[in-house]
Amino acid sequence: MRVPGLVEWPGLISNPRVTEVPCVTSDYMPTVLDVLSFNGVEPLKPTDGISLLPLIKGQMAKRAKPIAFESQKQLALSDNRYKIYSNDSGKTFEMYDLIEDPSETKNIAAEKPQLLAEMIKTLRAWQQSCDSSLDGKDYKNL
Repeated sequence: MRVPGLVEWPGLISNPRVTEVPCVTSDYMPTVLDVLSFNGVEPLKPTDGISLLPLIKGQMAKRAKPIAFESQKQLALSDNRYKIYSNDSGKTFEMYDLIEDPSETKNIAAEKPQLLAEMIKTLRAWQQSCDSSLDGKDYKNL
């Protein structure tokens, strides 16, 4: 799930830098809306991403909203330091500390059952939101 990304904006970014804040393609639309000063207008709700403009301006050190992922039987939720992952449609989950173990070699799910349960709940809510969108229950103004 980790792929490098680049942002080039000569008028705003004068010095190259690296960030540890995780980002996702779902952040593009909220960022563009924010850049165009549509930050108070939400033409499409819900949105999965966040505006990266504060990150670009050097005003963000931590992501405020987790990144969820689903493909075939794989599910994942990454929330800054911790990530949960399932390869069986959510029947079982692994958990990793991305700071202490960036290669995801030590499953710590048994060590942090309360955090695991909270992250699973967040992931399930995201899945329900996606299902509602697919069923046409969102975006009523379109």
